[in-house]
Amino acid sequence: MEEMPQVPDDVQRFLNIATNIVASHNAKWFKYDVNGLLRTYQIHSPIEQLLFTAMWTMVKAWNIQNLGINPQHVIGPYKVDFFSAKSRLWDRRDKKSCRGM
Repeated sequence: MEEMPQVPDDVQRFLNIATNIVASHNAKWFKYDVNGLLRTYQIHSPIEQLLFTAMWTMVKAWNIQNLGINPQHVIGPYKVDFFSAKSRLWDRRDKKSCRGM
């Protein structure tokens, strides 16, 4: 295993600044993404908005692939707030779901 190179304090400070820039950029896109999905899937209930935002946060933070989140999914005579499943086939089966990509 290779040794970690010494990183001088001024380089470390610059890395911290760069990290904050990347984090800020990603935060703006995440907020834009979530607001668009709430609008697209017509999620009006505040508690459902919170739950969806929490679920989408995990999808993005952990880079979860092929997790379908289907708001207001119908199962027989019932409608569930969210139906989620992780599958390679999800993308092809249901074009109406939000998918972690």
